[in-house]
Amino acid sequence: MESQDIVQNLIDTLGQSQRRRFPPALAQNYIEIDERDDARLLAHLKRLAAHVRFYPEDGGAPGDWQDFFPFEADEVREWIDALGADTRPQLALLLAFFEVYRQPQALLNGLTARHLDFFYRDVLRLELSASSTAGGPASDQLPPQSSPSTKIATWRFCKSN
Repeated sequence: MESQDIVQNLIDTLGQSQRRRFPPALAQNYIEIDERDDARLLAHLKRLAAHVRFYPEDGGAPGDWQDFFPFEADEVREWIDALGADTRPQLALLLAFFEVYRQPQALLNGLTARHLDFFYRDVLRLELSASSTAGGPASDQLPPQSSPSTKIATWRFCKSN
């Protein structure tokens, strides 16, 4: 009997029982719509450059934009690591554009969190409430989303208006 109580206490610790485990698919950043970093964006542009025509001003034979990128698509990370003062201005401008692109990319990737928030608040009519980690989630709450060492956010059903 005593050993059964010990096992039950071990199972009841936060996160051990399935009821208290937070499903990864419900995490706000489980899926990001645009997960590309600079290397992946550059590799994509290098591949795309082969399909975009370039017409020189002197009327010469048309080509493509692959010469714009001084690296192969599979060597992008090494090229980024070796960047220095001798980087061509057009590539420095492209990398600066990537830095500006991070803000709309973050907004786009935050869509999942905003959707979950909308779903919990407006569709399921749950309200966010902070509770201490000592008690753990009650049966009418969703599992906690943060580590046991911090205060956890839980959702509770609210009264209908």
